[in-house]
Amino acid sequence: MRCVTKPTSSWPKPLPNRWVLGGLGGVCVDAQDHVLILNRQDMVDGDLNGATLAPSIIEFDPAGNVVNSWGDPKLLDPRLHSCHFDKEGQRLDRCRALGDDSEIHA
Repeated sequence: MRCVTKPTSSWPKPLPNRWVLGGLGGVCVDAQDHVLILNRQDMVDGDLNGATLAPSIIEFDPAGNVVNSWGDPKLLDPRLHSCHFDKEGQRLDRCRALGDDSEIHA
C-alpha cells in the first residue's frame, strides 16, 4: 500500500497564546492519530516580536487542535530530534547530548 500525503492549510489550527515554534526536532503519531511535535525552542527573544515561545512538546488531535503541551526548557535538552511510540503506546523521545543519543522514556 502506498501512502500519499498532501499539504493542507487548515491543519493544524492556529496555536494558542501567541505561540511561535522554533526548529522542528521530530514528529510522531500515536495509535489515536494524535500528532506530537518536538519544538527545539531555538528562537532568540529578539525574534519573538511580542509572541511567546511554544512548549517543547505539543500534542494535536486529528482535527489539528492543541490538546496537550509540556516541557520545561530548563529541564529538557534543546536538541530533541525524534520521537516514536512503542507497541505498548509509550512515547520515546531522543536528544543529542555530548555526541551520543540519549533516550527519554515519557
